[in-house]
Amino acid sequence: MDFLLKEPLRLLESHMVSQNRKSPTFLRELANDLCQKVSRFSLEGGILGLVHCDLGWHNIRYDPDSGMKLFDFDLCGYGWRVFDLALVRLQFDDLH
Repeated sequence: MDFLLKEPLRLLESHMVSQNRKSPTFLRELANDLCQKVSRFSLEGGILGLVHCDLGWHNIRYDPDSGMKLFDFDLCGYGWRVFDLALVRLQFDDLH
């Protein structure tokens, strides 16, 4: 959450202060709300692990003998596994 929400928000707020603009309190409230909701997720059952992070049709091949093959792992890392599922879901949206 620090990397995804808190640090970007801190940078945005410092930029706004340097521009003599009012800090966007609604963004701070939204970030706090998201952090609270994510902190309630259970980390049990393998919800975190290796994530491909570029799971599109261009990085998947099917072999009739051995099944699905994934490749191009240059963006992979440790994170929420649901991220890969969301990317696959977005691929279906693009088909319509």
